[in-house]
Amino acid sequence: SMPSIMTLSLDFSTQTRLLVGCQSSELYEVALETGDLSLIDSGHSDSRSGLAETWGLSVNPATKNMFATAGDDGSVRIWNCRDNRLKEEIFTNLQAPMRAVDFSPDGYLLAVGFG
Repeated sequence: SMPSIMTLSLDFSTQTRLLVGCQSSELYEVALETGDLSLIDSGHSDSRSGLAETWGLSVNPATKNMFATAGDDGSVRIWNCRDNRLKEEIFTNLQAPMRAVDFSPDGYLLAVGFG
């Protein structure tokens, strides 16, 4: 069964997929035309604290196949949708859980909310 959904983001560049972040840190892609569900990755988890929730999710509106996630582990991660791989991990040493992430309309800036 599907874990509790924490965050959603529609890929407006293609309008064919919805990205889903779950409470247990999994990231899924939903193909809107077919309803097919595929696991992208395990997302955020922190073995030190035991926290494993993905709270923030945002598709880059200017760069095709790129999205960002934020979670309890205090990191922001940049992902590549084409091959469902982690591209870069940023803000890895922050001591607070992250609750939100969003790209600016031009895709060059990334805002992060702490909680």
